[in-house]
Amino acid sequence: MNLKRKSGRSVGVIAIIAFTLSIFLISTSVAASIEGQVGDIQEELERTVVISNSDTSFDSTAFYPEELVDNISTIDGIESIQTTIEEIDRTALEAMIAESQQSGVRPDRELMRSLIVYHNGQNVNESLVGSIGEDLTLENGRMLESDDFDKLLAVIGIQHATDNEVTIGDLVDVNGTLVEVVGIISGEATRTNQTIFMPVQAMMYAYNLQGYDEVSITMEEISYVDPAIIEIQSMTDDEIIVQSGADQEGAAISQSIDSIIANSEMSAFVSLFTAIIVISLIMIIITKERTQEIGVLKAIGLKDRKIVAQFISESISIAVF
Repeated sequence: MNLKRKSGRSVGVIAIIAFTLSIFLISTSVAASIEGQVGDIQEELERTVVISNSDTSFDSTAFYPEELVDNISTIDGIESIQTTIEEIDRTALEAMIAESQQSGVRPDRELMRSLIVYHNGQNVNESLVGSIGEDLTLENGRMLESDDFDKLLAVIGIQHATDNEVTIGDLVDVNGTLVEVVGIISGEATRTNQTIFMPVQAMMYAYNLQGYDEVSITMEEISYVDPAIIEIQSMTDDEIIVQSGADQEGAAISQSIDSIIANSEMSAFVSLFTAIIVISLIMIIITKERTQEIGVLKAIGLKDRKIVAQFISESISIAVF
């Protein structure tokens, strides 16, 4: 009789316990997964050698010539080489600023941001990456392939496609050169979604360049990194920065992800702490409602620990059966 009378309340308590514990376990699992991904990213960065210009501006000077990349390819332990050129098209933005200066009306900041278009050329023999090194997600059409290395083709960020009503098969202007859109992609970074990606050779043709902004070399093992850096430095001048990917980006990325992990763990502990408080309050209310029953049990000689055990076993029995 007692079990049936209190079944609804006990089931509620068990449900709250199960729900809050599941949230805690899921949060902990997510945190562990993030930590694993951090380890993978860190290892990838430590295996990478990045060659860049001491000038950190986005405007390319195409400082690293093709023949030096050919020389680098003979270094022992190289797994892959990614070459990159990036330029910013501010034409529409500058026209808007000039118009606003004449009219005296302050331009919308979001609109100004959408008018900036990034042109990015990469080696299509390797997987294309976004502006912060993230993988690209294909939304429509197809990705650039190795056979496209010498073609005037592009995949464009979804934000740029939306803002300019560009679809598959349309032509986009890249510094006066018309490039056909074969795919629409998305990425984690806002800049990625406003970028036109094309084969690095097409980018060199459009901007009449003979070299690269950045060369990223992935080594087979971490032990190859330091010897490769020394050898590359012997081939370059002082204006060229040669460093490991961990030295270039690792600290900033690790700091960001450590913050995510900390927030995830904090949310897990907050949910568990909240659950403990809620369950404690519910048990206190239930106990007060059954004061008479507890008094009867104590009057017939039942010890406190047996009464507590009965309450707990009662709730578990109802939850199980």
